[in-house]
Amino acid sequence: MVLSGFRFLALLSLASADRHDVQQQREAEREGEQAQVVPRPISRALQAAQRKAQANLDAFVKAEAAANVAKVKQEEAASERMSKMEEKKAKTIASQAQVERSRQAMADAEKAAAQHMANTSEFEDALAQWNALSQEVEGMEEKKSVVLSANKLKADAAEDAAKAEQAAQQLQKELRQSQADFDKAVSNATKAEARSKEAANVDNNTVEDGNRTVKLVKKLHEAVNVFYKAVDAFVASKHPGGIESDPSLKIAFEKYNLMVTTFLEVQKFSPDLFEQVKRAFDEIETNSAWEIAARCDPTGILWDDDVDKPLPEFDAKCGSGLWEKVGMTRLEIPV
Repeated sequence: MVLSGFRFLALLSLASADRHDVQQQREAEREGEQAQVVPRPISRALQAAQRKAQANLDAFVKAEAAANVAKVKQEEAASERMSKMEEKKAKTIASQAQVERSRQAMADAEKAAAQHMANTSEFEDALAQWNALSQEVEGMEEKKSVVLSANKLKADAAEDAAKAEQAAQQLQKELRQSQADFDKAVSNATKAEARSKEAANVDNNTVEDGNRTVKLVKKLHEAVNVFYKAVDAFVASKHPGGIESDPSLKIAFEKYNLMVTTFLEVQKFSPDLFEQVKRAFDEIETNSAWEIAARCDPTGILWDDDVDKPLPEFDAKCGSGLWEKVGMTRLEIPV
């Protein structure tokens, strides 16, 4: 387990009385205590990351539902426009058929009128003989009626044809408007779908980033725990030789570098997140350094109690010098 620097210094203050007893007391205390917990900045960062990830997920679900509702509405609008356009097409086709019938009727009227007008000369002859040949009056009137009837037939047919043409033109105009409405509805539906996909992608990326943040902070949390446990194992080791030959020291250093690598991974992923968690690094390094020093300087002879600072020889024996002795390079975190 890892002791705080404060407790370690408190024990060193007793060294002048009986350093052997101090060492026994430290070992007894170590056995009765739990391992050092992960520093608060990392735990808080993990909590914040998990809250944010959940909020991002909730926002994504809500946005996706809203986008789907909008998409359905636009598709329903397009379907309605389609139905109206098909109705207009049917009416236009029927109107066009009526126009064709009217045109045929007018042509038939023209033909009938031409045939009736062929009798015009007979009508004029009958009119010249009106006063002399009264017995032919009835026939003349009949022929006159036929000619007038033919002219009326032509006029009626022309009027019907004109009305049919006008109705057809109006339906064509309405059809064009219906087509424009349908095209607009389809365009809106397409845009709605595109916006839905874009929103889904954005929200999904946000969710993925949030999940990755949680995963990365958990990884850092675990790396710190693993390092602490490795330091505890080294401190508790009963290796008979020098500490530099103790395999548990090299394992502790390996776990230290692994932890630093995870810190650097956090820094690369999110500089802002790194700023939050790097405050814990000094605490981690100080605590572990004190624990390792408990093995390499158990009586505290390399520590200046008067100024509460290590002597110049301390680093060579209990600090960077240990890394060199086990043939390892210590990774650093940029300030």
